[in-house]
Amino acid sequence: MLSAPSVGHAWEPGDESRCPARGAYANGYGFRITLPPGLHGCPNSPVGMSDHGVAIPLDAARTRVIEAYAGYNATPYRNVHRAVSATLAFMGEYAECRPWVLLSRRRTRLGGLAAERVVLRCGPRGSGTALIHASTEALRRVTAGAAPSHAYSVSLSTTAEHYSEDRALLRQVLASWQTRATDDDPEPAAAQ
Repeated sequence: MLSAPSVGHAWEPGDESRCPARGAYANGYGFRITLPPGLHGCPNSPVGMSDHGVAIPLDAARTRVIEAYAGYNATPYRNVHRAVSATLAFMGEYAECRPWVLLSRRRTRLGGLAAERVVLRCGPRGSGTALIHASTEALRRVTAGAAPSHAYSVSLSTTAEHYSEDRALLRQVLASWQTRATDDDPEPAAAQ
């Protein structure tokens, strides 16, 4: 298991190409996942920065990928609905592929946390390939009574052609996702 014992530098230079994570992955931002058998994880942040999560390439070109990500200081968002709305606005304004069309948005759970799942479609692009982006997002309060401190996302970016098979892998990652103690957690991890 690749595990960052702190919100420090768990990845080594060169890990972007080696993708050393196999099996279980955990970090100091308070989540743990199990990578699907046969797949490897790479840093999803530049090496040398804090370890925010893992990218799991599904093809050699890395055009299809599952990402599990954690961000800290989520206080602008009081609830997951607002956080997801901000993500949708960002995708609509800054994503390379536009326009994104919202196919579905629903409430769900990520581990024990309240979450929202969205599925978007864009394209076809110049290559004639439509893209699908599916994301499940959740917020967590590490300190009881405080504003949300951690934002979590598990997402799949893929082609429409590969969506069905890649969605099965995404479901495995989502089913394995768990909260764990964060580096600044005053008490054991719990679904909050």
